[in-house]
Amino acid sequence: MLTLLRKLFAFFSLFFFCLFILNAQEKYSIEDFNLEGDIGTWYETQVSTKSLYQVVGAYYSISRSFSGSSPFFSSFYSVTSDLSYRGKLFKNVELVYDLQQDLLYMIHPIQTIPLLLKQRDINWFTMDGHHFVRVIGGKGFLEVLYKGQSLGLYKKFSKLDRTKDEDTFYLQREEYFLLTSKGLTKITNKKSFLKIFPDHKAEIRGFLKQNRQLDFKNNLDFSLLQLTKYCETTIKP
Repeated sequence: MLTLLRKLFAFFSLFFFCLFILNAQEKYSIEDFNLEGDIGTWYETQVSTKSLYQVVGAYYSISRSFSGSSPFFSSFYSVTSDLSYRGKLFKNVELVYDLQQDLLYMIHPIQTIPLLLKQRDINWFTMDGHHFVRVIGGKGFLEVLYKGQSLGLYKKFSKLDRTKDEDTFYLQREEYFLLTSKGLTKITNKKSFLKIFPDHKAEIRGFLKQNRQLDFKNNLDFSLLQLTKYCETTIKP
């Protein structure tokens, strides 16, 4: 009887520890979890330190501004997000994206301390409905606005710090880039877009004439997106 109680105690201790790890790190499947099976094998397959080592990073101290603005992408300090890191998907993790330094941090699930991840090992991450990637030839992280077979439209966020009355506040800056077979090219308006396709200016101008509702001053995201889709499907560069 005593041996049985010890086995039950060991089992439930391991079971609740596994649940704790699952909630702290990421969601794992318990479809193959068998009370009468090999729990150790299930743990090694679903959790194990081999799958947890990827979130290890250097502890980092992040300063916050109390002026109502911040260097972060979100208005909140951290955001529940998805992250692809070293080819592995981590869902529902707390991330902090510092736009001033273009660095991504992950909040430690237990100690709630920001970890500075190895930036080169970040494949992509989502935040507040935005999808960010690292593009060859690009600087840091870029938001994906459009990704086709031959063209890609990306948006770069950054923040600059300014000081007023001994307090620091941040100004957000946004830049746009078009990815072609020649690499990334910065675009600021429809004229800079036309320069990328010198042999198709007539077609593009015709498209713009038929779509005068496109507002490149007040709705640049949407306007550039429609123009990129047109070039992808009609010009086929």
